[in-house]
Amino acid sequence: MSSLNPGFFDLVSQRCPNLRRLHLSHADLTLTHLPANVEFVSVSQSVISWKCFIAPRYDEDGARVILARLREVELLNTELTEGSLAALPDSVRRLRIRDCRLPTAEESFNYTVLEPGLDNERHGRLPITDLDLSQDTEISLGTAMNFISYCPRLTVLRLNDCVFRDDFFNDDVVTALLFMIGTVCNELRFLEELEADRMLSDNDDDNVMLENFDAAMFGTNLRRLSIAGWPITDATGCDIPRKLTNLQSLNVSGCEQLTDVSFSQFANLSHTLRHLNVRSTNISNDTVDLLKLHMPECEIVQ
Repeated sequence: MSSLNPGFFDLVSQRCPNLRRLHLSHADLTLTHLPANVEFVSVSQSVISWKCFIAPRYDEDGARVILARLREVELLNTELTEGSLAALPDSVRRLRIRDCRLPTAEESFNYTVLEPGLDNERHGRLPITDLDLSQDTEISLGTAMNFISYCPRLTVLRLNDCVFRDDFFNDDVVTALLFMIGTVCNELRFLEELEADRMLSDNDDDNVMLENFDAAMFGTNLRRLSIAGWPITDATGCDIPRKLTNLQSLNVSGCEQLTDVSFSQFANLSHTLRHLNVRSTNISNDTVDLLKLHMPECEIVQ
Protein backbone atom coordinates (compact mmCIF):
# COMPACT_ATOMS: atom_id res chain seq x y z
CA MET A 1 0.00 0.00 0.00
CA SER A 2 1.53 3.28 -1.10
CA SER A 3 1.27 6.40 1.03
CA LEU A 4 0.54 9.60 -0.88
CA ASN A 5 2.15 12.82 0.31
CA PRO A 6 -0.06 15.81 1.21
CA GLY A 7 0.63 17.73 -2.00
CA PHE A 8 0.24 14.85 -4.43
CA PHE A 9 -3.29 15.65 -5.61
CA ASP A 10 -2.61 19.38 -5.75
CA LEU A 11 -0.08 18.57 -8.44
CA VAL A 12 -2.60 16.25 -10.14
CA SER A 13 -5.18 19.03 -10.18
CA GLN A 14 -2.71 21.46 -11.76
CA ARG A 15 -1.70 19.03 -14.48
CA CYS A 16 -5.18 17.57 -15.07
CA PRO A 17 -7.64 20.46 -14.51
CA ASN A 18 -10.43 18.58 -16.35
CA LEU A 19 -10.14 15.43 -14.25
CA ARG A 20 -13.62 14.34 -13.15
CA ARG A 21 -13.37 10.61 -12.35
CA LEU A 22 -10.72 9.01 -10.16
CA HIS A 23 -10.11 5.32 -9.33
CA LEU A 24 -7.63 4.47 -6.59
CA SER A 25 -6.43 1.11 -5.31
CA HIS A 26 -4.00 0.05 -2.56
CA ALA A 27 -3.44 3.63 -1.44
CA ASP A 28 -2.90 5.20 1.97
CA LEU A 29 -5.04 8.35 1.86
CA THR A 30 -4.62 9.45 5.45
CA LEU A 31 -2.36 12.43 4.72
CA THR A 32 -3.80 14.00 1.58
CA HIS A 33 -7.07 15.35 0.25
CA LEU A 34 -8.68 14.37 -3.05
CA PRO A 35 -8.58 16.83 -5.97
CA ALA A 36 -11.27 19.50 -5.69
CA ASN A 37 -12.31 19.08 -9.33
CA VAL A 38 -13.12 15.36 -9.07
CA GLU A 39 -16.84 14.48 -9.20
CA PHE A 40 -16.59 10.67 -8.83
CA VAL A 41 -14.08 8.67 -6.81
CA SER A 42 -13.75 4.91 -6.35
CA VAL A 43 -11.40 3.68 -3.64
CA SER A 44 -10.57 -0.01 -3.18
CA GLN A 45 -8.31 -1.92 -0.79
CA SER A 46 -7.10 1.33 0.72
CA VAL A 47 -7.34 3.35 3.91
CA ILE A 48 -8.97 6.77 4.12
CA SER A 49 -9.32 9.47 6.74
CA TRP A 50 -11.31 12.67 7.06
CA LYS A 51 -8.43 14.50 5.37
CA CYS A 52 -9.37 12.86 2.05
CA PHE A 53 -12.42 15.02 1.62
CA ILE A 54 -11.68 18.62 0.91
CA ALA A 55 -13.65 21.20 2.86
CA PRO A 56 -14.51 24.63 1.42
CA ARG A 57 -11.45 26.84 1.79
CA TYR A 58 -10.12 30.15 0.60
CA ASP A 59 -7.27 30.07 -1.89
CA GLU A 60 -5.26 33.21 -1.12
CA ASP A 61 -3.07 32.87 -4.23
CA GLY A 62 -6.06 32.67 -6.55
CA ALA A 63 -8.27 34.90 -4.40
CA ARG A 64 -11.17 32.46 -4.61
CA VAL A 65 -13.13 29.97 -2.55
CA ILE A 66 -12.50 26.34 -3.48
CA LEU A 67 -15.58 24.15 -3.18
CA ALA A 68 -15.61 20.38 -3.55
CA ARG A 69 -17.37 19.07 -6.65
CA LEU A 70 -17.48 15.50 -5.38
CA ARG A 71 -20.92 13.94 -5.95
CA GLU A 72 -20.36 10.18 -5.88
CA VAL A 73 -18.11 8.07 -3.62
CA GLU A 74 -17.49 4.33 -3.89
CA LEU A 75 -15.63 2.52 -1.11
CA LEU A 76 -14.71 -1.14 -1.70
CA ASN A 77 -12.87 -3.23 0.88
CA THR A 78 -11.42 -0.05 2.33
CA GLU A 79 -10.54 0.85 5.90
CA LEU A 80 -12.60 3.79 7.17
CA THR A 81 -10.83 5.60 9.99
CA GLU A 82 -12.53 7.69 12.64
CA GLY A 83 -14.49 10.61 11.24
CA SER A 84 -13.85 9.70 7.61
CA LEU A 85 -17.53 9.61 6.66
CA ALA A 86 -18.42 12.68 8.68
CA ALA A 87 -16.06 14.66 6.49
CA LEU A 88 -17.94 13.93 3.27
CA PRO A 89 -18.62 17.31 1.64
CA ASP A 90 -22.20 18.52 1.27
CA SER A 91 -21.90 18.05 -2.49
CA VAL A 92 -21.91 14.24 -2.19
CA ARG A 93 -25.22 12.64 -3.15
CA ARG A 94 -24.41 8.97 -3.75
CA LEU A 95 -22.38 6.65 -1.52
CA ARG A 96 -21.64 3.00 -2.20
CA ILE A 97 -19.96 0.83 0.45
CA ARG A 98 -19.03 -2.81 0.02
CA ASP A 99 -16.97 -5.12 2.21
CA CYS A 100 -15.88 -2.33 4.52
CA ARG A 101 -16.12 -2.49 8.28
CA LEU A 102 -18.69 0.15 9.02
CA PRO A 103 -17.51 2.14 12.04
CA THR A 104 -19.86 2.77 14.92
CA ALA A 105 -21.95 5.92 14.79
CA GLU A 106 -19.61 7.62 17.23
CA GLU A 107 -16.57 6.77 15.14
CA SER A 108 -18.16 7.52 11.78
CA PHE A 109 -19.89 10.80 12.28
CA ASN A 110 -17.96 12.73 14.90
CA TYR A 111 -14.49 14.08 14.51
CA THR A 112 -12.31 16.87 15.84
CA VAL A 113 -9.98 18.79 13.59
CA LEU A 114 -7.24 21.09 14.72
CA GLU A 115 -6.21 22.60 11.41
CA PRO A 116 -6.60 26.24 10.31
CA GLY A 117 -9.53 26.92 8.04
CA LEU A 118 -11.60 23.93 9.15
CA ASP A 119 -14.27 23.59 11.82
CA ASN A 120 -12.84 22.30 15.07
CA GLU A 121 -15.73 19.90 15.48
CA ARG A 122 -18.41 18.48 13.27
CA HIS A 123 -21.35 16.39 14.39
CA GLY A 124 -23.99 15.90 11.79
CA ARG A 125 -25.76 13.88 9.17
CA LEU A 126 -24.61 12.65 5.81
CA PRO A 127 -25.86 14.76 2.90
CA ILE A 128 -26.34 11.74 0.62
CA THR A 129 -29.65 10.85 -1.01
CA ASP A 130 -28.58 7.50 -2.53
CA LEU A 131 -26.99 4.80 -0.34
CA ASP A 132 -25.87 1.46 -1.80
CA LEU A 133 -24.79 -1.34 0.54
CA SER A 134 -25.46 -4.08 -2.02
CA GLN A 135 -23.48 -7.32 -2.16
CA ASP A 136 -21.97 -6.87 1.26
CA THR A 137 -21.55 -10.34 2.68
CA GLU A 138 -21.23 -9.50 6.36
CA ILE A 139 -23.17 -6.57 7.73
CA SER A 140 -24.16 -6.16 11.35
CA LEU A 141 -27.81 -5.17 11.52
CA GLY A 142 -27.26 -2.83 14.43
CA THR A 143 -24.44 -1.02 12.67
CA ALA A 144 -26.42 -0.82 9.42
CA MET A 145 -29.42 0.69 11.22
CA ASN A 146 -27.27 3.24 13.04
CA PHE A 147 -25.52 4.10 9.80
CA ILE A 148 -28.75 4.59 7.84
CA SER A 149 -30.16 6.73 10.65
CA TYR A 150 -27.48 9.32 9.85
CA CYS A 151 -28.83 9.65 6.31
CA PRO A 152 -32.25 11.27 6.88
CA ARG A 153 -32.64 12.58 3.34
CA LEU A 154 -32.25 9.26 1.56
CA THR A 155 -34.48 8.81 -1.45
CA VAL A 156 -32.79 5.61 -2.68
CA LEU A 157 -31.61 2.68 -0.56
CA ARG A 158 -30.05 -0.44 -2.09
CA LEU A 159 -29.52 -3.61 -0.06
CA ASN A 160 -29.40 -6.19 -2.86
CA ASP A 161 -27.72 -9.53 -2.06
CA CYS A 162 -26.72 -8.43 1.43
CA VAL A 163 -26.19 -11.14 4.02
CA PHE A 164 -26.90 -9.69 7.45
CA ARG A 165 -25.87 -10.98 10.82
CA ASP A 166 -27.74 -10.19 13.99
CA ASP A 167 -26.03 -8.53 16.92
CA PHE A 168 -28.90 -7.65 19.26
CA PHE A 169 -31.98 -9.77 18.41
CA ASN A 170 -30.76 -12.99 20.04
CA ASP A 171 -29.92 -14.52 16.65
CA ASP A 172 -33.46 -14.09 15.31
CA VAL A 173 -32.03 -12.50 12.20
CA VAL A 174 -35.25 -12.47 10.20
CA THR A 175 -37.12 -10.57 12.90
CA ALA A 176 -34.21 -8.16 12.95
CA LEU A 177 -34.36 -7.74 9.17
CA LEU A 178 -38.06 -6.96 9.26
CA PHE A 179 -37.55 -4.58 12.16
CA MET A 180 -34.76 -2.80 10.28
CA ILE A 181 -36.84 -2.38 7.13
CA GLY A 182 -39.81 -1.11 9.11
CA THR A 183 -37.65 1.29 11.11
CA VAL A 184 -35.84 2.55 8.03
CA CYS A 185 -39.01 3.16 6.07
CA ASN A 186 -40.71 4.88 8.99
CA GLU A 187 -37.78 7.21 9.64
CA LEU A 188 -36.83 7.97 6.04
CA ARG A 189 -39.64 10.31 5.10
CA PHE A 190 -38.17 10.97 1.64
CA LEU A 191 -37.51 7.33 0.66
CA GLU A 192 -38.86 6.66 -2.83
CA GLU A 193 -36.87 3.64 -3.96
CA LEU A 194 -35.93 0.49 -2.07
CA GLU A 195 -34.00 -2.35 -3.66
CA ALA A 196 -33.71 -5.42 -1.43
CA ASP A 197 -33.36 -8.29 -3.90
CA ARG A 198 -32.34 -11.59 -2.31
CA MET A 199 -31.67 -9.89 1.00
CA LEU A 200 -30.88 -12.69 3.43
CA SER A 201 -29.83 -13.43 6.96
CA ASP A 202 -26.78 -15.51 7.74
CA ASN A 203 -29.09 -18.44 8.51
CA ASP A 204 -30.77 -19.56 5.31
CA ASP A 205 -33.26 -21.74 7.19
CA ASP A 206 -34.77 -18.65 8.80
CA ASN A 207 -35.39 -16.75 5.60
CA VAL A 208 -38.73 -18.45 4.93
CA MET A 209 -40.07 -16.20 7.70
CA LEU A 210 -39.62 -13.21 5.41
CA GLU A 211 -42.98 -14.19 3.92
CA ASN A 212 -44.56 -12.53 6.96
CA PHE A 213 -43.45 -9.00 6.17
CA ASP A 214 -46.14 -6.34 6.05
CA ALA A 215 -46.30 -4.17 2.93
CA ALA A 216 -47.59 -1.30 5.08
CA MET A 217 -44.12 -0.88 6.62
CA PHE A 218 -42.84 0.64 3.38
CA GLY A 219 -45.13 3.67 3.49
CA THR A 220 -47.16 5.29 0.74
CA ASN A 221 -44.31 7.51 -0.51
CA LEU A 222 -42.50 4.54 -2.04
CA ARG A 223 -42.39 4.72 -5.83
CA ARG A 224 -40.07 1.83 -6.69
CA LEU A 225 -39.80 -1.46 -4.82
CA SER A 226 -37.68 -4.47 -5.72
CA ILE A 227 -37.89 -7.60 -3.56
CA ALA A 228 -36.86 -10.25 -6.08
CA GLY A 229 -36.32 -13.68 -4.60
CA TRP A 230 -38.28 -13.12 -1.40
CA PRO A 231 -40.41 -16.09 -0.24
CA ILE A 232 -43.56 -13.99 0.14
CA THR A 233 -47.01 -15.54 -0.19
CA ASP A 234 -50.23 -14.47 -1.87
CA ALA A 235 -51.40 -12.82 1.34
CA THR A 236 -48.52 -10.38 1.10
CA GLY A 237 -48.88 -10.12 -2.68
CA CYS A 238 -52.46 -8.92 -2.25
CA ASP A 239 -51.33 -6.39 0.35
CA ILE A 240 -48.89 -4.67 -1.99
CA PRO A 241 -51.45 -2.96 -4.28
CA ARG A 242 -53.70 -2.14 -1.31
CA LYS A 243 -51.03 -0.47 0.82
CA LEU A 244 -48.44 0.82 -1.64
CA THR A 245 -50.80 2.96 -3.66
CA ASN A 246 -48.16 5.14 -5.36
CA LEU A 247 -45.95 2.40 -6.78
CA GLN A 248 -44.55 3.08 -10.23
CA SER A 249 -42.19 0.09 -10.47
CA LEU A 250 -42.37 -3.31 -8.77
CA ASN A 251 -40.00 -6.27 -9.11
CA VAL A 252 -41.20 -9.53 -7.58
CA SER A 253 -39.28 -11.82 -9.93
CA GLY A 254 -38.26 -15.08 -8.31
CA CYS A 255 -41.07 -14.88 -5.74
CA GLU A 256 -42.17 -18.39 -6.63
CA GLN A 257 -45.07 -18.58 -4.17
CA LEU A 258 -46.97 -15.73 -5.82
CA THR A 259 -49.89 -16.89 -7.97
CA ASP A 260 -52.80 -15.42 -9.94
CA VAL A 261 -54.60 -14.77 -6.64
CA SER A 262 -52.32 -11.88 -5.77
CA PHE A 263 -51.46 -10.68 -9.27
CA SER A 264 -55.12 -10.16 -10.16
CA GLN A 265 -55.15 -7.40 -7.52
CA PHE A 266 -52.39 -5.47 -9.27
CA ALA A 267 -54.88 -4.02 -11.72
CA ASN A 268 -55.81 -1.66 -8.87
CA LEU A 269 -52.48 0.11 -9.50
CA SER A 270 -53.31 0.85 -13.13
CA HIS A 271 -53.18 4.62 -12.51
CA THR A 272 -49.55 4.55 -11.22
CA LEU A 273 -47.72 1.30 -12.07
CA ARG A 274 -45.51 1.54 -15.15
CA HIS A 275 -43.19 -1.44 -14.71
CA LEU A 276 -43.93 -4.91 -13.28
CA ASN A 277 -41.45 -7.78 -13.29
CA VAL A 278 -43.11 -11.18 -12.70
CA ARG A 279 -40.41 -13.51 -14.00
CA SER A 280 -40.11 -16.89 -12.26
CA THR A 281 -43.42 -16.57 -10.42
CA ASN A 282 -46.56 -18.69 -10.75
CA ILE A 283 -48.58 -16.15 -12.69
CA SER A 284 -50.44 -17.62 -15.66
CA ASN A 285 -50.44 -16.30 -19.21
CA ASP A 286 -54.15 -15.56 -18.92
CA THR A 287 -53.59 -13.29 -15.91
CA VAL A 288 -50.74 -11.52 -17.70
CA ASP A 289 -53.07 -10.89 -20.65
CA LEU A 290 -55.73 -9.49 -18.33
CA LEU A 291 -53.23 -7.21 -16.63
CA LYS A 292 -52.03 -5.93 -19.98
CA LEU A 293 -55.65 -5.22 -20.91
CA HIS A 294 -56.37 -3.31 -17.69
CA MET A 295 -52.92 -1.69 -17.46
CA PRO A 296 -51.99 -0.75 -21.04
CA GLU A 297 -49.37 1.77 -19.91
CA CYS A 298 -47.54 -0.73 -17.69
CA GLU A 299 -44.59 -2.71 -19.02
CA ILE A 300 -44.97 -6.28 -17.77
CA VAL A 301 -41.83 -8.44 -17.82
CA GLN A 302 -42.66 -12.13 -17.82
